[in-house]
Amino acid sequence: MKGVAIAGIGMTQFGKQVGRGVRSLALAAIEEAIADSGLASDRIDRIYFGNAISGIISQQEMVRGQVALRHQVLGKVPLFNIENACASGGSAFSLACEAVASGAVEVALVVGAEQM
Repeated sequence: MKGVAIAGIGMTQFGKQVGRGVRSLALAAIEEAIADSGLASDRIDRIYFGNAISGIISQQEMVRGQVALRHQVLGKVPLFNIENACASGGSAFSLACEAVASGAVEVALVVGAEQM
């Protein structure tokens, strides 16, 4: 097993943000995390997208991350949607760490995005 490091982070402001949806929030955090990491986005091997409620709101169950990242360069990266109620983001992070530690991927991106 190899070591795992958090290379970059990004976060949007918590609170009511009228007119912003999961896509806008996720993309802003992703841009910030990639910039913070200093890595090129084409280094990302896999995305873990944690979200609990978007599928219900958008009626796009099972493709939450794909909907948020469609029309983006990262939309072509293999993506796993993680839904585990309030632990969706934490579960996505845990799975990404396991994938990197096992050597299955070199660089994983974890996104936890919610808009209620």
